[in-house]
Amino acid sequence: EGLEQIMVGGDVVSPQHVAKAMARFPKADFINGYGPTEATTFSVCYRMPRAGFGTGPVPIGLPLNNTFTYVLDADRKKVPAGETGQLWIGGDGVALGYLNRQELTAERFRADPFATSPDARMYDTGDIARERPDGLLEFFGRNDRQVKIDGKRIELDEIEHALRKCTAVADTVVAIRTIGPADRQIVAFVKPSGSTNEKTIASRLGEELRRILPQHMIPARIVAVGDFPLTINGKIDKSALMQLLGQA
Repeated sequence: EGLEQIMVGGDVVSPQHVAKAMARFPKADFINGYGPTEATTFSVCYRMPRAGFGTGPVPIGLPLNNTFTYVLDADRKKVPAGETGQLWIGGDGVALGYLNRQELTAERFRADPFATSPDARMYDTGDIARERPDGLLEFFGRNDRQVKIDGKRIELDEIEHALRKCTAVADTVVAIRTIGPADRQIVAFVKPSGSTNEKTIASRLGEELRRILPQHMIPARIVAVGDFPLTINGKIDKSALMQLLGQA
């Protein structure tokens, strides 16, 4: 009850869990923090208002002092507000590079063409983001979460985002299941909200997703799970999730 400030980071924040936590700790400030190690851990922060933050994901916020963020396309040109692109970070917090990894340093750390100093550099986070009309940044996952199935480009994080908007879903993980050399499926593992019937959730969510996603992005399997299995490092164990497919 005495908590005054709670900071979260390291993963996508669930709006449903934020609402529960705010109800549990009515006096606490909740801050969503984002930033890679290569930019001194926290680069962007967002103090979550109790009045709400609009539709969509919980924003990661605005850059800290002496930090700059850029949402760029493949040619490292700024994309218009409202469009997704690759997130780059500039400013005083950007590291010098990777120790004894010159090639990787040259790939991920580039001269900052938007800075006034000719020596300024920016770092490629490898993350997909979007700038809202109010200037707040939204995080949409890793760029390497983009796959192709039957020649169609699919953003797995976009599917997760769509599922998290469904009231029946407390949290979700979307992955690719490889069945054969040329046969891959989209699989969604969902943790139902407290009042949801696990036996009917697959058909219910399939119907909801068809209204908001193109057909090629609809998961072939939707499996309800009680809790996500974790590795010893506390990460979601996707191999253990895949083993559940034979039991579902």
